Amino acid sequence: MYIVFVTGGIGSGKTSVCELLGKKGAHLYSLDEVSHNVLQDEEVKNELVRAFGDQVVSLGTVNRKALAQAAFANPSATQTLNDIMHPRIRARLLGIIEHENKMWKDEFPQVLVIEVPLIEATGPNNDFADEIIAVSCPVDKRRERAVMRGMNEQDFDARVLAQITDTERSRYARTLFDNSQDEAHLQSQIDAWWETRFGNNS
Repeated sequence: MYIVFVTGGIGSGKTSVCELLGKKGAHLYSLDEVSHNVLQDEEVKNELVRAFGDQVVSLGTVNRKALAQAAFANPSATQTLNDIMHPRIRARLLGIIEHENKMWKDEFPQVLVIEVPLIEATGPNNDFADEIIAVSCPVDKRRERAVMRGMNEQDFDARVLAQITDTERSRYARTLFDNSQDEAHLQSQIDAWWETRFGNNS
């Protein structure tokens, strides 16, 4: 099985890349969804409360905004969050891989694509990937796309400032996709990448 992590800044089009890879036959997962599932675990909730206080859980549900404010207040708090989350995320990823191996068996090509919003925050889980793809796009165009989807410009700018740049993100990646133009331009890059890795199988 060939495991690919797809990452990119907010509004870069990483979800579009994943969907186009899915149309070619890849199986898709989102690390955000994996993380959300981990946060529903009662043991995890209890550890988060012990580490960050009662305010991070409300009515039995993790308050992600409150958790982010507490966990990213300083490097020590961030490390605490990582120590709680990363082993569980890693275990879930391993379970996904084992499940996909059983599902696919003799199917070719076996391509598992996982959307990873914050590649810099996944730490040791990156070693699951055979390849990391980074999607780049100018910030102005990303802002325009985000606003069209209903996001406030100030919220977008704040999120961009909290994320690493495309240049920094590219250091994690083996492959870069440019999503500054239309979908046909993006599709051509995906087609070329797929053919290089797996021939004409799709």
